[in-house]
Amino acid sequence: MRFAVDVGGTFTDLISWDLRSGEVRSNKTLTMIEPSQGVLDVIRKERLPLGDVNLFVHGTTLGINAVLEKKGASTGLITTKGFRDVIEIARMDRPDMYNILYQKPPTLVPRHLRMEVDERINAHGGVLRPLEGAGVADAIHWFRRHKVQAVAVCLLHSYANPVHEEEIGEIFAKEAPEIYVTLSHRILREYSEYERTMSAVMNSYIQPKVQDYLDHLQENLQNEGFSQRILLLRSSGGAMSFTEARESPIFTLMSGPAGGVLGASRLSAATGLQNLITADGGGTSFDVSLIVKGQPRVVSETMIDGYKLLLPIMDIRSIGAGGGSIASIDAGGALQVGPESAGGNPGPICYGRGGKQPTVTDAALCMGLLDPKYFLGGEMQLNYESASAAINSKIAEPLGLDTRRASGGIFAIVETKMAGAIREITVEKGFDPRDFALLAFGGSGPFFACNLARKCEIGKVVIPVAPANFSAMGMLLSDLVHHYSQTMILDLKAATAGKIDSIFRELESLGRSALDSDGISAERREFHRSIDMRYFGQGGHSVTVPLTGGTSTAEQRQGLEATFHQMHESTYGHRTDEPVQIVHFRLQAVGRVENPDFRPLRSGRDDASHAIKQQRDVYWRELDRVVPFPVYDRAKLLAGNSLTGPAIVEEATATSVLGPGDQLTVGTYGDLIIEIAQPSGGVRNGSSTD
Repeated sequence: MRFAVDVGGTFTDLISWDLRSGEVRSNKTLTMIEPSQGVLDVIRKERLPLGDVNLFVHGTTLGINAVLEKKGASTGLITTKGFRDVIEIARMDRPDMYNILYQKPPTLVPRHLRMEVDERINAHGGVLRPLEGAGVADAIHWFRRHKVQAVAVCLLHSYANPVHEEEIGEIFAKEAPEIYVTLSHRILREYSEYERTMSAVMNSYIQPKVQDYLDHLQENLQNEGFSQRILLLRSSGGAMSFTEARESPIFTLMSGPAGGVLGASRLSAATGLQNLITADGGGTSFDVSLIVKGQPRVVSETMIDGYKLLLPIMDIRSIGAGGGSIASIDAGGALQVGPESAGGNPGPICYGRGGKQPTVTDAALCMGLLDPKYFLGGEMQLNYESASAAINSKIAEPLGLDTRRASGGIFAIVETKMAGAIREITVEKGFDPRDFALLAFGGSGPFFACNLARKCEIGKVVIPVAPANFSAMGMLLSDLVHHYSQTMILDLKAATAGKIDSIFRELESLGRSALDSDGISAERREFHRSIDMRYFGQGGHSVTVPLTGGTSTAEQRQGLEATFHQMHESTYGHRTDEPVQIVHFRLQAVGRVENPDFRPLRSGRDDASHAIKQQRDVYWRELDRVVPFPVYDRAKLLAGNSLTGPAIVEEATATSVLGPGDQLTVGTYGDLIIEIAQPSGGVRNGSSTD
């Protein structure tokens, strides 16, 4: 057996796969204050026989939460003499240039813990000045005096020659083994001093906390009888070994949301839906990404809480909006929703676990969208009276509304925020959302999907099987992936095939060593090459061009240049006649892992009336009145069944809401395919297979 667990802000989700029978099962439980306890709880709840399990894939938001909450380790920095203030100077820009109240994020390393050493390497890797070892000894003494837990080492031009960073690492291993050390060249070998320094610092900042969690989790699993491999999901979508995750936890920052995007790419291949907008709605956050022509969008840099980092990562837009988002009246008397969340502990008021602030889930219950007796398949009873009383006293009465209209207002605000996130990752990046289908998953994603599609003029919604556990399913479907990069600035016309191939051979040697350690056989290995290119002297606007046919001839290099011009114009809106440069070489080493297939669902007739379990009165805010909604049991729906909204489709861990006129058909694999009725009354067919 194999299983995957995704630890979210509110729920911990599990997917298991029995290799003998092909059966795939799902389960979930509330996330605990101690995350590893939630993992054990959901394993015990599923009664998973850990002795029969040979692989565990895990996704966690522990690292990103430490950054967002500023609860990382006490961190120091060692850098080249004269460069201690790189992380404070940053890029000297203002992301929000018209905000007069803008403040830069606090530095993760205070100035008194940023130490300089005397050494110098030039941009070509030549040693200009040897490392002065006494300075490293002084830094260790200073860090111990100030109780520093972790140290980042980022020396000038170490991407070209890491010899001095390696020396410092050896000194720490001998003289101060209790201090966690990150060497910047082991995270990435690219230029851009601020970004690579910040990446090394953030890895150190989260490493003690993540490493302690992983060690504690491994120990608890071993006590439960599990002694096989543990993999962690990367932010870029592939899996990494347990050992690598302990040493480089920065690559797991967005591992939870990345699981959903990875699952979406596999569903895209299975269903033929080439263009998808993923809408992952949880209890705490709403994460949006794109699948374009069957492929997720992976970028080489990102912004996390105001810090710019260099690392391969899924292009995901995340906002604080979900089922646990707290509703309140601000100082100006306006209704606000989020980004604060009640999470799973104490959770929404209706959970009866001590929550005091009304949330989106409480509003859904008051509108009749949730069955108080069927939450988590009946495992948890929701308290309608307490949720209604709180919304009435804290929201409805101050606004002069009744409880249902106030609840509808809460929904209107959270849906507007979610629609804004969708437009940000589509319209603002040159994509027309009408050319995509909306793939909704997570515990709350299906809840909002149809109305979000209506707001964004998206014609089609797809809701997969077990949507609340879909991110965990993506983790189970992941292959082992390693990313390597090397800065080398070359004129494209002067770059010989031999020079280009020699650089990639060095990177592939690293990839083969990593896949050897992972136990991946030669026939299951793939190496994907790409090159970052720019116009001569251009800064910060390179384009990553995949290498599919090699670069051994002048004609192929001309093709590479033509592809760059096309991609540059598509990305930035223009092209020039300037010479083209190569900036970075990138390699993705992939180890293919056997994965479960999406299983076809048993077929039935068009009529879905056999799956109706009840009828429920729902306040539909677009009509400002109560509307009777038939409620369908998703477990009874068969492939080919169809129905027309208004309707609710219930399953144990998710609820899908169809508006009047929305048309649902159950797909081959059990996915719900919904054609959205636009406000004009027509139904627009999405062109997601284009």
